[in-house]
Amino acid sequence: MDPSRWATALGSAARLIRGCAAAIVAQTPGESARVEASWKVSTSLERAIVATAPLSPALPAVWLLGVARAFTTNALFGSKEVRNSLWHKRVLRPEGLDDVAILTISKSARSFSMLLIARPHTAGPYVPQDIAKLSALAPYIRRATAIAQLLDYMPLAHHCTSAAFDPMRVGIILTNPSGKILHANTAGEKLLDGCALLCLEDELAARENHGNSLLRQAIADAGRGRSTCSRRGPPIIIKGCGTKSLAVWVAHIDERVRLPVGVSRCARVAVFVKAFDTAERSPAETLLRHHPVSIAESWLLSLLAQGLSLDRAAQALAISMPAARVGLARILRRTDIHDEAELIARLTGRPALIAA
Repeated sequence: MDPSRWATALGSAARLIRGCAAAIVAQTPGESARVEASWKVSTSLERAIVATAPLSPALPAVWLLGVARAFTTNALFGSKEVRNSLWHKRVLRPEGLDDVAILTISKSARSFSMLLIARPHTAGPYVPQDIAKLSALAPYIRRATAIAQLLDYMPLAHHCTSAAFDPMRVGIILTNPSGKILHANTAGEKLLDGCALLCLEDELAARENHGNSLLRQAIADAGRGRSTCSRRGPPIIIKGCGTKSLAVWVAHIDERVRLPVGVSRCARVAVFVKAFDTAERSPAETLLRHHPVSIAESWLLSLLAQGLSLDRAAQALAISMPAARVGLARILRRTDIHDEAELIARLTGRPALIAA
């Protein structure tokens, strides 16, 4: 999933079937192709792949025929027909290549992506055993690329309150509704060090009991389709060893995210994590550093911080106004804040308006 490792992974897949170059290519009809990752693909070959994508024999095979298994251009169309095609003359022949193994990675109504592994002319065409090996790898390649896309899906990153979302420092951990860790980016893996967060029997957990209770409840709620985080809402503060603490947001991964990237339906929850003691700390984070609140109270705080009135917030949370008032009173008591106006000022960092 780490982009820096894709070249190595593609090289391993290519060598398995005696290929000499590999690339993941994304294509949208009517638009130019994009090489997302590659291994031993020269600059001239990449340019040729992009420029001649509409001429590729793989285009009708993937787009119209819906080929699900790996295939080769020579086996599907015939070696003579392929060698006489403009695509072969402009892309393969100048690079000394002959046959190409192709695996469809993802396909939607508007775009698709595929893995291309080329073999040099001197090695001869692929044989069925080669394609069987590539087909066996297909589920793993599709899952890895789908998750890589999801981890780079920037609209999800907007849930974080940090003004400058840095994926190198913000951990993204994907779980199922019960909290089982399915995937994590590099930053997320580093944060599972046991100081504040840890992987406990494959499940995401917090070291400190109160934080673990909040985290588990947030994951369960998000798994049911209810996210506890918003762009400006307060995070869950997970206390760690010594002075180390983490700010955590938990988001539901809905169909609008899962379908475009083709991610497994098992991943229903995205957990965003960043070090609490950073320069990007929000006013809400500062407030909750010493005044932890429950998940239900954090929902109310999140909506109030976004400018909703208590009445509107109650409607959004599907609770009665008396319940909302009780929740607000509890928050004010826990944070030692006098009234709602002062609370909003503390959450947003803006001065409270004082009535004349």
